[in-house]
Amino acid sequence: MLLSTAFDETLKPVTPPVYVAFCTVEGASRLAVIARIESKDCVGRLWGHWFSSRTRMGEFKEIPWEFTTNTEHLHADLAEDCISLLRAGEELPEGLVRKFPITE
Repeated sequence: MLLSTAFDETLKPVTPPVYVAFCTVEGASRLAVIARIESKDCVGRLWGHWFSSRTRMGEFKEIPWEFTTNTEHLHADLAEDCISLLRAGEELPEGLVRKFPITE
């Protein structure tokens, strides 16, 4: 895994940002993630903030290309509402999380 390139001048903004949602599995638990794709680097790798109950303020990291095709795309308003819930320490609605695909 590459280190964050948050200060890399080669990052170009993705405007408007694209939001994807997915769940990761760790043992018997699922972790719902909202990722906001905000930039891409000179070779096309996508970067953005990942929000979850473990990273409420977001963690800036690479978003694997396959996540953009194997995930649930969210409308910006819904995604930002979900991010606000996570930042406030709230759980995402279970009905919504059930729709998120599981990624590896």
